[in-house]
This record gives sequence, C-alpha cells and structure tokens, in this order.
Amino acid sequence: MNGRRLLDRLERFQLDAVTLEEAKRFFDERGDPGRARWMSLERTGYGVTTEAHNLRDVVGNDVPEDVIASILRCRLRRGQLQVGPSGPVIHWPHFFVETLETLRDWRNRVVHVPAGDTVVIELTRRSDPLEPRSLMFSPTVFIDVANAATLEIADAVRKATAS
Repeated sequence: MNGRRLLDRLERFQLDAVTLEEAKRFFDERGDPGRARWMSLERTGYGVTTEAHNLRDVVGNDVPEDVIASILRCRLRRGQLQVGPSGPVIHWPHFFVETLETLRDWRNRVVHVPAGDTVVIELTRRSDPLEPRSLMFSPTVFIDVANAATLEIADAVRKATAS
C-alpha cells in the first residue's frame, strides 16, 4: 500500500469507507494491528455501548495509548443540556460511536440549520439512568468529528511513512 497516495487523499479530506479500508491494509502491512483496528472501528462504528471510560475494552489491548488519545480527540465532544425548563445550561461529554459515513449523512441532513442554532441528539443507550436522554450540539459537530478523524489518521499515516 502506497502511504504517499493514501496521505494525499487524507490531506484533501477524502475519508470514506474505501480510504479507511486502504488505511487498514496500510497499517496491517506495517505490522501495526492497533492502528489497523482503529481504521476498522472508524469504518464500522464503535458499538452502541462505547463510552470514553470503556474505550480500551472496545478497541483492545493492542491499541497504543497515542491511538486512544487520537480516538478521544476525534469522537469526544461536549453537548449542552438544559437542567429543567428554565434551569442552567451545562456541558456534558458525549462519545460519538457512529460510523464516519453516518456522521457525514447526519451532517448533510442538518446543513440547512442556521449558524448559532443547535441540533438535538437523542441518546438511545445510556449506562446510567441519571445521564441525559438528549444533548444539544452545534450542527457542525458531525463534520467536526469527521474532520478531526481525517487529521488524526493522516498524522498516523505520515508518521508510519516517515519511519
């Protein structure tokens, strides 16, 4: 797998299922199963019960700490939650488990939402009954996660190509 060609696509923000599969092969060929697993998870999603605190259980023990940090930088975002009908708005962390393709689809659905408005995400699975049922995010959150993933993956490919 040609790392330079892959990096060129990532630098043009061309991250899709095909590119993720190529990145997986790229890391497999370099004997890096942790980063290969990361590419698979970005393509297939992290599972509905993944949260920041159990990420290691989901990705596996062969994934290096720097990859865990990259995943968190990509997928952990703070949503907003209003406490009560007229209460304060607080920030609440949320780990996006969806595939990058799903996040792009959602972005395309909310592209018409005016800047400054929010989108509400219903949280279908919560490990704690005291956690919120929904969170408000900027409509740019979906592309933000996808762009962050693209940058983190490009950085990993760049480092692997240089070594």
